[in-house]
Amino acid sequence: MKVIKKIILAVSMIAPLFALAQQDTTPPRDGFYDKTSVTERQALPYPYVSQENVFWERRVWRVIDTREKINLPFKYEVHPLVTIFLDLVKNNEITVYKNEDFTGPMTPQDVSAIGGGVDSQKVFITQDSFIWKKVEHTLDPEKITKYRIKEDWFFDKESSTMQVRIIGIAPVLDKYDDQGTFIATIPMFWVYYPTARNYLVHYEAFNQQNDAHRLTWSDMFDKRLFDGYITKVSNVFDRRIQDYSTGVEALRQSQKADNDIADFEQGLWSY
Repeated sequence: MKVIKKIILAVSMIAPLFALAQQDTTPPRDGFYDKTSVTERQALPYPYVSQENVFWERRVWRVIDTREKINLPFKYEVHPLVTIFLDLVKNNEITVYKNEDFTGPMTPQDVSAIGGGVDSQKVFITQDSFIWKKVEHTLDPEKITKYRIKEDWFFDKESSTMQVRIIGIAPVLDKYDDQGTFIATIPMFWVYYPTARNYLVHYEAFNQQNDAHRLTWSDMFDKRLFDGYITKVSNVFDRRIQDYSTGVEALRQSQKADNDIADFEQGLWSY
Protein backbone atom coordinates (compact mmCIF):
# COMPACT_ATOMS: atom_id res chain seq x y z
CA MET A 1 0.00 0.00 0.00
CA LYS A 2 2.87 2.33 0.87
CA VAL A 3 4.50 1.56 -2.51
CA ILE A 4 1.30 2.52 -4.37
CA LYS A 5 1.08 5.80 -2.45
CA LYS A 6 4.69 6.61 -3.35
CA ILE A 7 4.00 5.92 -7.03
CA ILE A 8 0.90 8.14 -6.99
CA LEU A 9 2.86 10.91 -5.27
CA ALA A 10 5.69 10.66 -7.81
CA VAL A 11 3.27 10.80 -10.73
CA SER A 12 1.49 13.82 -9.24
CA MET A 13 4.81 15.62 -8.98
CA ILE A 14 6.00 14.74 -12.50
CA ALA A 15 2.69 15.39 -14.31
CA PRO A 16 2.89 19.22 -14.05
CA LEU A 17 6.37 19.06 -15.58
CA PHE A 18 5.05 17.16 -18.61
CA ALA A 19 2.18 19.62 -18.92
CA LEU A 20 4.61 22.54 -18.80
CA ALA A 21 6.79 20.92 -21.47
CA GLN A 22 3.78 20.45 -23.75
CA GLN A 23 2.42 23.94 -23.12
CA ASP A 24 1.53 25.90 -26.28
CA THR A 25 4.22 28.50 -26.98
CA THR A 26 2.06 30.41 -29.49
CA PRO A 27 1.79 34.09 -28.46
CA PRO A 28 -1.62 35.07 -27.08
CA ARG A 29 -4.05 36.86 -29.36
CA ASP A 30 -3.53 40.63 -29.21
CA GLY A 31 -7.20 41.60 -29.09
CA PHE A 32 -10.61 40.21 -28.18
CA TYR A 33 -11.50 38.61 -31.56
CA ASP A 34 -9.78 37.01 -34.54
CA LYS A 35 -9.12 39.52 -37.29
CA THR A 36 -9.20 38.42 -40.90
CA SER A 37 -5.79 38.81 -42.45
CA VAL A 38 -5.52 41.26 -45.32
CA THR A 39 -3.28 38.73 -47.06
CA GLU A 40 -6.41 36.76 -47.93
CA ARG A 41 -7.93 39.59 -49.95
CA GLN A 42 -7.94 39.91 -53.72
CA ALA A 43 -8.04 43.09 -55.80
CA LEU A 44 -11.33 43.47 -57.65
CA PRO A 45 -10.77 43.93 -61.39
CA TYR A 46 -11.68 47.31 -62.85
CA PRO A 47 -15.01 47.42 -64.74
CA TYR A 48 -14.44 47.26 -68.48
CA VAL A 49 -14.66 50.63 -70.24
CA SER A 50 -14.91 50.76 -74.02
CA GLN A 51 -13.41 53.65 -75.97
CA GLU A 52 -16.74 54.69 -77.50
CA ASN A 53 -18.19 55.22 -74.02
CA VAL A 54 -15.44 57.65 -72.96
CA PHE A 55 -17.15 60.98 -73.57
CA TRP A 56 -14.37 63.09 -72.00
CA GLU A 57 -10.88 62.39 -70.64
CA ARG A 58 -8.10 64.36 -68.98
CA ARG A 59 -4.68 63.25 -67.73
CA VAL A 60 -3.61 64.74 -64.40
CA TRP A 61 -0.39 64.65 -62.38
CA ARG A 62 -0.53 65.36 -58.66
CA VAL A 63 1.70 65.16 -55.57
CA ILE A 64 0.84 63.50 -52.26
CA ASP A 65 2.62 65.18 -49.34
CA THR A 66 2.84 62.65 -46.49
CA ARG A 67 3.31 65.45 -43.95
CA GLU A 68 -0.33 66.53 -44.35
CA LYS A 69 -2.64 65.19 -41.65
CA ILE A 70 -4.91 63.30 -44.04
CA ASN A 71 -1.86 61.59 -45.56
CA LEU A 72 -0.28 60.42 -42.30
CA PRO A 73 -1.04 56.73 -43.12
CA PHE A 74 1.71 57.04 -45.74
CA LYS A 75 4.12 57.26 -42.79
CA TYR A 76 2.80 53.96 -41.34
CA GLU A 77 5.90 52.31 -39.88
CA VAL A 78 4.62 48.71 -40.09
CA HIS A 79 4.26 48.70 -43.88
CA PRO A 80 5.76 51.89 -45.40
CA LEU A 81 4.66 52.17 -49.01
CA VAL A 82 8.15 52.73 -50.39
CA THR A 83 9.43 49.66 -48.52
CA ILE A 84 6.63 47.57 -50.03
CA PHE A 85 7.64 48.69 -53.51
CA LEU A 86 11.29 47.91 -52.81
CA ASP A 87 10.43 44.43 -51.52
CA LEU A 88 8.21 43.70 -54.52
CA VAL A 89 11.04 44.70 -56.86
CA LYS A 90 13.59 42.68 -54.89
CA ASN A 91 11.37 39.58 -55.15
CA ASN A 92 10.86 40.15 -58.90
CA GLU A 93 7.10 40.50 -58.42
CA ILE A 94 6.80 43.87 -60.15
CA THR A 95 8.91 45.86 -62.59
CA VAL A 96 9.56 49.56 -62.03
CA TYR A 97 10.66 52.10 -64.62
CA LYS A 98 12.91 55.13 -64.94
CA ASN A 99 10.32 57.22 -66.76
CA GLU A 100 6.67 58.07 -66.22
CA ASP A 101 5.74 56.59 -69.62
CA PHE A 102 7.01 53.23 -68.27
CA THR A 103 10.10 52.97 -70.42
CA GLY A 104 13.54 52.02 -69.14
CA PRO A 105 12.83 49.05 -66.86
CA MET A 106 15.08 48.97 -63.80
CA THR A 107 16.76 45.93 -62.28
CA PRO A 108 16.54 45.11 -58.55
CA GLN A 109 20.20 46.16 -58.30
CA ASP A 110 19.41 49.55 -59.85
CA VAL A 111 16.60 50.11 -57.38
CA SER A 112 18.48 48.95 -54.28
CA ALA A 113 21.23 51.49 -55.02
CA ILE A 114 18.81 54.43 -54.89
CA GLY A 115 19.01 56.46 -51.71
CA GLY A 116 21.92 54.40 -50.42
CA GLY A 117 25.64 54.56 -50.86
CA VAL A 118 28.99 53.66 -49.42
CA ASP A 119 31.04 55.78 -47.01
CA SER A 120 34.38 55.32 -45.31
CA GLN A 121 34.52 55.47 -41.54
CA LYS A 122 37.53 55.64 -39.23
CA VAL A 123 37.86 52.69 -36.83
CA PHE A 124 40.52 53.30 -34.16
CA ILE A 125 42.66 50.32 -33.22
CA THR A 126 44.70 52.24 -30.69
CA GLN A 127 44.69 55.86 -29.64
CA ASP A 128 47.07 56.76 -32.46
CA SER A 129 46.27 54.22 -35.18
CA PHE A 130 43.14 53.51 -37.14
CA ILE A 131 41.83 51.81 -40.27
CA TRP A 132 39.20 52.85 -42.77
CA LYS A 133 36.08 50.69 -42.81
CA LYS A 134 33.53 50.65 -45.62
CA VAL A 135 30.00 51.40 -44.39
CA GLU A 136 27.00 50.78 -46.63
CA HIS A 137 23.85 52.87 -46.26
CA THR A 138 20.33 51.88 -47.27
CA LEU A 139 17.34 54.08 -48.00
CA ASP A 140 15.60 55.50 -44.94
CA PRO A 141 11.79 55.35 -45.57
CA GLU A 142 11.38 58.46 -43.42
CA LYS A 143 13.14 60.47 -46.12
CA ILE A 144 10.30 59.80 -48.58
CA THR A 145 7.81 62.58 -47.85
CA LYS A 146 6.16 62.85 -51.27
CA TYR A 147 4.71 60.63 -53.98
CA ARG A 148 3.84 61.58 -57.54
CA ILE A 149 0.64 60.23 -59.03
CA LYS A 150 -0.29 60.03 -62.69
CA GLU A 151 -3.99 59.47 -63.27
CA ASP A 152 -6.68 59.61 -65.95
CA TRP A 153 -10.05 61.23 -65.26
CA PHE A 154 -12.88 60.34 -67.66
CA PHE A 155 -16.64 60.48 -68.04
CA ASP A 156 -18.23 57.14 -68.84
CA LYS A 157 -21.39 57.55 -70.92
CA GLU A 158 -22.62 54.04 -70.14
CA SER A 159 -22.74 54.61 -66.38
CA SER A 160 -23.07 58.41 -66.59
CA THR A 161 -20.32 58.80 -64.01
CA MET A 162 -17.04 60.63 -63.68
CA GLN A 163 -14.31 58.10 -62.88
CA VAL A 164 -10.57 58.07 -62.30
CA ARG A 165 -7.86 55.48 -62.84
CA ILE A 166 -4.43 55.79 -61.26
CA ILE A 167 -1.84 54.83 -63.86
CA GLY A 168 1.48 55.34 -62.10
CA ILE A 169 3.02 56.08 -58.69
CA ALA A 170 6.52 57.37 -58.01
CA PRO A 171 8.21 57.82 -54.61
CA VAL A 172 10.06 61.14 -54.58
CA LEU A 173 13.53 61.62 -53.16
CA ASP A 174 15.06 65.00 -52.27
CA LYS A 175 18.67 65.30 -53.38
CA TYR A 176 21.26 67.33 -51.41
CA ASP A 177 24.92 68.08 -52.04
CA ASP A 178 27.76 67.32 -49.60
CA GLN A 179 27.12 70.62 -47.79
CA GLY A 180 23.46 69.74 -47.22
CA THR A 181 22.15 72.21 -49.78
CA PHE A 182 18.98 71.12 -51.58
CA ILE A 183 19.58 70.34 -55.26
CA ALA A 184 16.41 68.87 -56.74
CA THR A 185 13.44 66.60 -56.22
CA ILE A 186 13.49 63.49 -58.39
CA PRO A 187 11.29 60.39 -58.65
CA MET A 188 13.07 57.23 -57.52
CA PHE A 189 11.19 55.09 -60.04
CA TRP A 190 7.73 54.73 -61.56
CA VAL A 191 5.38 51.90 -60.57
CA TYR A 192 2.66 50.79 -62.98
CA TYR A 193 -0.28 50.86 -60.58
CA PRO A 194 -2.77 48.52 -62.38
CA THR A 195 -0.24 45.72 -61.84
CA ALA A 196 0.97 46.79 -58.40
CA ARG A 197 -2.55 46.96 -56.92
CA ASN A 198 -2.78 43.16 -57.17
CA TYR A 199 0.05 43.04 -54.62
CA LEU A 200 -0.79 46.12 -52.56
CA VAL A 201 -4.10 44.49 -51.65
CA HIS A 202 -2.11 42.12 -49.40
CA TYR A 203 -0.47 44.87 -47.33
CA GLU A 204 -2.27 46.60 -44.49
CA ALA A 205 -2.53 50.37 -44.33
CA PHE A 206 -3.45 52.31 -41.21
CA ASN A 207 -7.08 53.38 -40.83
CA GLN A 208 -7.19 56.68 -38.95
CA GLN A 209 -10.93 56.45 -38.31
CA ASN A 210 -11.63 52.86 -37.27
CA ASP A 211 -9.32 50.09 -36.05
CA ALA A 212 -12.04 47.49 -36.71
CA HIS A 213 -12.04 48.16 -40.45
CA ARG A 214 -8.89 46.79 -42.00
CA LEU A 215 -7.62 48.82 -44.94
CA THR A 216 -5.09 47.75 -47.54
CA TRP A 217 -2.81 49.93 -49.64
CA SER A 218 -4.97 49.27 -52.67
CA ASP A 219 -7.92 50.61 -50.64
CA MET A 220 -5.97 53.79 -49.96
CA PHE A 221 -5.63 54.50 -53.67
CA ASP A 222 -8.81 52.98 -55.13
CA LYS A 223 -11.01 54.67 -52.50
CA ARG A 224 -8.88 57.84 -52.75
CA LEU A 225 -8.22 58.06 -49.03
CA PHE A 226 -5.53 60.67 -49.59
CA ASP A 227 -5.18 64.28 -50.63
CA GLY A 228 -2.88 65.64 -53.30
CA TYR A 229 -2.36 68.87 -55.20
CA ILE A 230 -2.26 68.98 -58.98
CA THR A 231 1.09 69.85 -60.54
CA LYS A 232 0.20 69.34 -64.19
CA VAL A 233 -2.77 68.82 -66.49
CA SER A 234 -2.37 67.61 -70.07
CA ASN A 235 -1.82 70.70 -72.28
CA VAL A 236 -0.52 71.64 -75.71
CA PHE A 237 2.83 72.90 -74.35
CA ASP A 238 3.27 69.97 -71.91
CA ARG A 239 3.96 72.52 -69.15
CA ARG A 240 3.76 71.98 -65.42
CA ILE A 241 2.05 74.55 -63.23
CA GLN A 242 5.39 75.52 -61.71
CA ASP A 243 6.64 76.42 -65.19
CA TYR A 244 4.35 79.42 -65.37
CA SER A 245 3.26 80.09 -61.76
CA THR A 246 4.95 80.23 -58.38
CA GLY A 247 3.96 80.60 -54.74
CA VAL A 248 0.33 81.33 -53.94
CA GLU A 249 -0.55 81.66 -57.62
CA ALA A 250 0.66 78.09 -58.24
CA LEU A 251 -1.63 76.89 -55.45
CA ARG A 252 -4.54 78.75 -57.04
CA GLN A 253 -3.81 77.17 -60.42
CA SER A 254 -3.68 73.74 -58.80
CA GLN A 255 -7.03 74.26 -57.10
CA LYS A 256 -8.49 75.66 -60.32
CA ALA A 257 -7.49 72.47 -62.16
CA ASP A 258 -9.34 70.40 -59.56
CA ASN A 259 -12.38 72.67 -59.78
CA ASP A 260 -12.41 72.48 -63.59
CA ILE A 261 -12.88 68.70 -63.41
CA ALA A 262 -15.74 69.02 -60.93
CA ASP A 263 -17.32 71.87 -62.93
CA PHE A 264 -17.19 69.84 -66.13
CA GLU A 265 -19.11 66.99 -64.52
CA GLN A 266 -21.60 69.42 -62.97
CA GLY A 267 -22.09 71.14 -66.32
CA LEU A 268 -23.26 67.91 -67.94
CA TRP A 269 -26.42 67.94 -65.89
CA SER A 270 -29.39 70.30 -66.13
CA TYR A 271 -32.19 70.71 -63.65
